[in-house]
Amino acid sequence: VRDVLAPECWVIGVQSSAAPAAHRAWKSGKPATVHSRTRVAGLAVGASFALTQSVLGRSLNDFILVDDDDIQRAVGLMSTHAHTLAEGAGAASLAGLMADPARRGPCAVVCTGGNADDGELAAIADFADSADSADSAVTNMALTC
Repeated sequence: VRDVLAPECWVIGVQSSAAPAAHRAWKSGKPATVHSRTRVAGLAVGASFALTQSVLGRSLNDFILVDDDDIQRAVGLMSTHAHTLAEGAGAASLAGLMADPARRGPCAVVCTGGNADDGELAAIADFADSADSADSAVTNMALTC
């Protein structure tokens, strides 16, 4: 759809740096297995998969890794600023956008997923309390649903 409707639109993958198998496979073009240490349940994958990599290989313009703490901060920001309860995998795209302040032009993030475990949900409150003063990145972006 992107290729037909908006070929100039970039699609950027985001993954936890504590579970880099898919990222490593995308960069090298070869299958990868890496022990996953992420706290983000929906991103806890330790191996790349051929079908997924074939889609990523022809669809992504870039693929970045972000820290689990940055993902958790994005979960808190989505909760407090967009009134959206997102699990970590769903908020990873926002964490990726916030990790790249030089990116220009309109940007959209896709919030998907439903894999939050009890610990991940409980941590939202901790980060949501501090999200109002998180950083200047929020000042420059509008979060809407």
